[in-house]
Amino acid sequence: DYNSLKLPPSLYDFYLTVVLSLLICQARATISNVKILLVSIYAPQQLAYKRDLWEYMSTLIGRWNGEVILMGDFNKVRFRDERRGSVFNQSSARVFNHFISTSGLVDVKLEGFSFTWSHPSATKMRKLDRFLVSEGVVSLFPSIMAICLDRHLSDHRPILLRDVQLDFGHVPFRFYNSWFSFDGFDEMVEQTWQSFSHSDRNGMIRLKKKLQDLKSIIRQWLKDKRILLSSSKQAIKDELCDIDKELDLGVVTDTSLARRLELKGQLQDIQEKEIADFIQKSKNDPQAVKEAFHNHFETRFKEPTSSSLKINFPFPNRLSQDQANELERIVSRDEIRMAVWNCGNNKSPGPDGYTFEFFKKYWGFIGLDFCEAVEHFFVHGAFSKGCNSSFIALIPKDYLFDVLEAFGFDLTWCQWIRGTCCFTKASILVNESPSNEFHFHCGLKQGNPLAPFLFILVMESLHLSFSRVVEVGIFKGEWSSENLRGIIYVLKCFFLASGLQINIHKSQLLGVGVPRSDIETAASSIGCSIMGNQFRYLGVMVGGNMSCHKAWADVVFKLRSRVSKWKAKTLCIGGRLTLLKSVLGASPLYNMSTFKASKGVLKEM
Repeated sequence: DYNSLKLPPSLYDFYLTVVLSLLICQARATISNVKILLVSIYAPQQLAYKRDLWEYMSTLIGRWNGEVILMGDFNKVRFRDERRGSVFNQSSARVFNHFISTSGLVDVKLEGFSFTWSHPSATKMRKLDRFLVSEGVVSLFPSIMAICLDRHLSDHRPILLRDVQLDFGHVPFRFYNSWFSFDGFDEMVEQTWQSFSHSDRNGMIRLKKKLQDLKSIIRQWLKDKRILLSSSKQAIKDELCDIDKELDLGVVTDTSLARRLELKGQLQDIQEKEIADFIQKSKNDPQAVKEAFHNHFETRFKEPTSSSLKINFPFPNRLSQDQANELERIVSRDEIRMAVWNCGNNKSPGPDGYTFEFFKKYWGFIGLDFCEAVEHFFVHGAFSKGCNSSFIALIPKDYLFDVLEAFGFDLTWCQWIRGTCCFTKASILVNESPSNEFHFHCGLKQGNPLAPFLFILVMESLHLSFSRVVEVGIFKGEWSSENLRGIIYVLKCFFLASGLQINIHKSQLLGVGVPRSDIETAASSIGCSIMGNQFRYLGVMVGGNMSCHKAWADVVFKLRSRVSKWKAKTLCIGGRLTLLKSVLGASPLYNMSTFKASKGVLKEM
């Protein structure tokens, strides 16, 4: 229904076209100064007719100077999981996927139901209806989504394309390194920072307040700057358009050519700043979604109600007293500075949004406050309120401190670790909008440089547990039901002590040279499923017949999908060659390093 466009009649036209004995509905609309071609399709059943239709649509899209939205019943699935109860035609799907990729179209993901068509008996289901849009449509409508509705008496489910923008609340401040390139930004930050006169004796609180006050000033400064950049960008485009019109009429002068190059350089600088921000950066009721996430993770990270098991055996390798004392010595300001410089420029140490490059660039006048905040922690062993919030391997903290004590870490060091872990609040980001904060007792904070090392120490206790089981003879390196029960017993004890357990639902058991009955018995006792003869490991198929051409279908499809879009791009010859080398050197690398591809597969690649 073209009336659903809700546009003035002067902005669109609607007409019908009969192509290959098929009725194709087309509408042309102008939205936000962008021309959009809307085509409704009912594709034929025969593959030969489908090929003709895809060829016609490719020609139509190529001649159209604007964006495209294709919708309707395409009578074809793209992948094996888009059909159920019938045989997947790979060659026909390859033709359809080739049309989509060469036309520069994007398949909008359907929400609601997986299949749009169903046989009356419900034994066969397929995804035949879909929306295919050009990449510009996604940019024009960032929140575009498709939903599959109830079919009721029909064998097809209606699908709906819509642009829904939901407000999930305030988006926290985030610092982008591209702001450093703005004229006057450095001077503004330095003058603002030096104008602050906070008198808090707590260095950590003083640094926090200064950073908070700086945010509001940066926001207002950037708002004014972006208004100027937007008007400047439009003025540059208008002047470029005027020069191009003169060149088209044959009015060519050295001055106009030089001015054109200058304007293109200015426009490119503005666009590079915008792209830098993008590089660094379907729902219901927003508030309900945020509350659901908050409640789930608050429950997940809360303190366990039952007491965990304790470690009651000595660790063979412990820190010496000299090593323990070295960990607790006074940290110098040079070491603090070195730690900051060793962190990635785009990394942000907390939810305040400031990157490490911000602190590095303005260390001359921010460094003193930063060092005093760090020294305050090492003296008191705890973070001040609001200074250790976080946007989230669940490990109960009590077990972590038991492990540290067993390894010989002294009291002061354990107190520092307790300060980084136990006085922490977390907030869940839902569409970049934070939920309410909550304390979490279980877990190591994401982004904490110490987290991987602490996790290794905790897992070392599992290794020592297995070593002790081997020493006392409970486990031996041979297949038996007793050995299996021993492994399960150790893992259960480790779970009761540390809170870490295997995800049984994602685990599978594979037997090599073991009777099928033994594998089924073992899988039943563990509670996991049995792995099939064919599976993927690090992207490589294991157990399959890789001498067959069809075994390489996924590799060829991934290769085609990654290089096909360059046909719709304005890449030079060198750019195309670089793209091809990159894709050919990465996509089939793992498979071809393990298996020998046939001539047919190499030719298709």
